[in-house]
Amino acid sequence: MNEVLPYTPYSTAFATHRHAVVKSIVKAAAPESILLLGLKTQHIKAESIFNNAIGNTTSIADTWLLVLLGSFGNKSHREWQDKIEAHCSMIVPTTTIVMEAAVFKERVMREDRLAAHVLQQAECLYSIADMPYNEITNAEPAGSGETGSVLNTGINKAKEFLAGAELYLVRKQYNLSAFMLHQSAEQSLLALLSATTGFYVNTHNVERLLRYCSFLAGALTALFQLQREEDKRLIKLLQKAYIDTRYGKDYSIHHSDLLQLTEKIRCIADIVSSADKQMINTLTPTTMPHEKQYR
Repeated sequence: MNEVLPYTPYSTAFATHRHAVVKSIVKAAAPESILLLGLKTQHIKAESIFNNAIGNTTSIADTWLLVLLGSFGNKSHREWQDKIEAHCSMIVPTTTIVMEAAVFKERVMREDRLAAHVLQQAECLYSIADMPYNEITNAEPAGSGETGSVLNTGINKAKEFLAGAELYLVRKQYNLSAFMLHQSAEQSLLALLSATTGFYVNTHNVERLLRYCSFLAGALTALFQLQREEDKRLIKLLQKAYIDTRYGKDYSIHHSDLLQLTEKIRCIADIVSSADKQMINTLTPTTMPHEKQYR
């Protein structure tokens, strides 16, 4: 059962990793600031024939961080993300949004929704620069019309791609069906991320989009459990479909895998379609999904 916990500035589970994570990122990227956007925690029950009592411990399933760099230098956005996450993964699973500090400050000046949300709600783990916490006072959560429009546009595209995937499946054009499934998933997840946070990421990486959006809709974590080998295999097949179905010669996908992916992608569209006003208005402190717990 998934449960959204109230916003708390610190997590006991994360406290033991905090110093090591910050030290690792500082060593890898020399950031200006590191902010905690969210956590997913996981309860572990331990018992044995030697211990009648059941003890509960909590581990971190994923950590969502915003890392602000002074400059990307000669590395791309993706290269910085991969480098920072690789360093952190030796300590705790981590998903990052990496942004140049100047870009974030520009969003602050525009009273951008993402910047407002971060400054008002996120926990600052590290900073060598002054964070303008008090500069955003008038930013409001996106109205239901705005968020609804973003979601509806994305969902309409996602459903059209899904219909195309099902048609190609009937025609036994499995590679084209897989490509359409990738596009459907991408449109759904981009819509959820943009409508909920005000953040748009230019990526076709469905696995990364799932990691972002699992902090916004817990049902996505249950749908694709990325630590499971079978789900990892399916995601890899879906991701490869974006390029390899058009340009590769060796890509192939079995009918049974397509059926599984079709059902999961349909579920993604349904989850995003059912996103209600309470979940979307994430600038409201009472609805901030800072920490999610999965059993």
